[in-house]
Amino acid sequence: MTKPNRVISENIRTESDVFEISSVYVHPDYQRQGIGQYLYQHIKTELIRMGKVKYYLDAGFSSSQQYWVQQLGNPSFRLKDYWGEGEDHFIWIRSVQDGNGNEKS
Repeated sequence: MTKPNRVISENIRTESDVFEISSVYVHPDYQRQGIGQYLYQHIKTELIRMGKVKYYLDAGFSSSQQYWVQQLGNPSFRLKDYWGEGEDHFIWIRSVQDGNGNEKS
């Protein structure tokens, strides 16, 4: 957990007390075994313990974007062609309390 990265902070209005979940990677030999989901849930639990109510998460790689869309739903922001034509960057703002990760209305 960290302050929002440059891609996030330069492209959306951020809140000073909201952290980014960043740089969580699972080695390809260990993917699809629930490790990433476990880490994600543990990070959310830690955010709750710290008194946080929301978090940012972003993804630039299409494989990461696909995973996070499945986990969190559509991104809050889509930076069209950020990495070049047809290469968007996704940013999510989500509540730590919501069980599926989606921000409550």
